[in-house]
Amino acid sequence: MLQDTTLSIPFDILDMPSSFGFPWNQLTRLIMESVINFRIFNNIIIQCRNLVHGSFTIDVDLWSDRPTIEILDPIVFPNLLALQLRVNGVNDEILELQNTMRMLVFPSIKLFELSYSGLRLDLSLSAAVPSLYPHSTVSTIPLTCLVLANVMFIPVELLTLLGACTALEKFAFEPWSDNIQEILADLVEPSCDIPVPSLPNLTSFALVIDHGDFRIRALLQTVANLVQAWASNPERRRPLESIMVYNYENNPFRTGHAILVLEELRDLLGPWTWKDDCLAIAESGMVLQTRVVSDPFSLSKELDWFKECGSI
Repeated sequence: MLQDTTLSIPFDILDMPSSFGFPWNQLTRLIMESVINFRIFNNIIIQCRNLVHGSFTIDVDLWSDRPTIEILDPIVFPNLLALQLRVNGVNDEILELQNTMRMLVFPSIKLFELSYSGLRLDLSLSAAVPSLYPHSTVSTIPLTCLVLANVMFIPVELLTLLGACTALEKFAFEPWSDNIQEILADLVEPSCDIPVPSLPNLTSFALVIDHGDFRIRALLQTVANLVQAWASNPERRRPLESIMVYNYENNPFRTGHAILVLEELRDLLGPWTWKDDCLAIAESGMVLQTRVVSDPFSLSKELDWFKECGSI
């Protein structure tokens, strides 16, 4: 019986009615290497009730006249441990994708990635993936690995999510927001009534910054304050082992300045024993890695945490 499969099938074939004869319901692991549109994703995911690991790349701008199967009631995926969603495009169907995600429930999820590419998308993370958020009957979320790239949200959404993720071990964050400093500062000292997320099991943190921000020095100090707060947290159960900071710079003539920005961050976080220009080790054993990157850059592919964890 087929349970584990990687599919690289042309979009137009997946869009044919015959694709519904595939045994989606018996799959436990599905890696969809083909780029699919929202409607195909919708019609496939609702049949994969036994899925444990899933990876999808969705381009909402791909057109299809195939009707979407309407989801009338929430669908629970009791065995789903790892879900990777990479979303491209900007048309109105992104809102339909959000509506589909609101109907999917993942009570056992441990690894989750949501990455956007394309133009800025003003979508609510808590509205798009409510299954990740605590509610009246669930106060903690079992996530151990979380990757958010180019996802828009207000600080309170991230505070609420991380506050419920007490088991979180790996957290990667590529903000696409004008208020990145506000978001990071709230993780140290919230401006609202929500408690500071303690993240007692966090071992790895990755962050993408843009050195072109005119408040870059204040941002660097905020990053340093956040890392130091996590490392010295008295509730910590495991040591903070790895910090990775990537600095965007698409202008090759300004790469030198981008490197200086990263060096300034190292000074704020020090002292360190330098292994090379991009790698340093603190007295505690924590490793700091820094690198200047440019487009095309994928935080998900750079880290590859899903494969590292043996899931995707």
